Order: sequence, then C-alpha cells, then structure tokens
Amino acid sequence: MVMKHLKSCTGKGNRKRDRGMSSARLKQVTVLLILLGISISMGCIAPETKRGMTIEEAMAIAQNSECVQEGRLTDTYVHNEYTRTWWIDLDPFTPKEGCNPACVVNEDTKTAEINWRCTGLMP
Repeated sequence: MVMKHLKSCTGKGNRKRDRGMSSARLKQVTVLLILLGISISMGCIAPETKRGMTIEEAMAIAQNSECVQEGRLTDTYVHNEYTRTWWIDLDPFTPKEGCNPACVVNEDTKTAEINWRCTGLMP
C-alpha cells in the first residue's frame, strides 16, 4: 500500500495527472484571459491613473471663461477620460430650443468653451 502511494506521488501511477491541465480547463482559462484583455483594452478595468485636473480646477477655469457670459454653471458634471475634458452643465440665460448646453473644459489646454448640444433642425 505504501508503494502504491509513493508510485502515484511521483506521477507515474496517474496518467491523467501527467497530462497537466485538461483541455476543457485550458479553454476556460484561455477565454478568461481573452476577456480580461478585452476589458482592459476597452477601459472597463483601468489601471489606477491620476486625473490631470480636478473638478474644482475645471470649475475655476469655467468661471473665467465665455461660459459664464451665456449662463450659470450647475452642479451637474461628467469627466470624459478619453478626451480629457470636463463637461459642466450650463443653465443658459437665454435658452435655445432643442439645446442642452455644457461648458467643456479641456485638461490639456486649460481652456473652456460652450457646447450647445443641440438636437434636431436649427431655425
């Protein structure tokens, strides 16, 4: 009995163990690695990165731009990591039908401009 145990511990007694990972398990691991790679490349799982600009810095730039001449900055904003821009919703003094303006602050140029985000035909 001891011989049998020693023989299987060396790998000679169990042929299945000698072959390594089963093909089904190998496929599972391959699929998981592919999905992980796709997730990382699409930005779903991003390594920790430091934003180039905080919302406070973006608000300060927006406050000193053409944006405040056209409307009031709201507390609603979003950061687009791909374009490196902050989109701060703007409550316009003179609304335009079909438009939902935002003050867009560019992290690289540290400038702001209005994007009226209009839909439909313009008069």
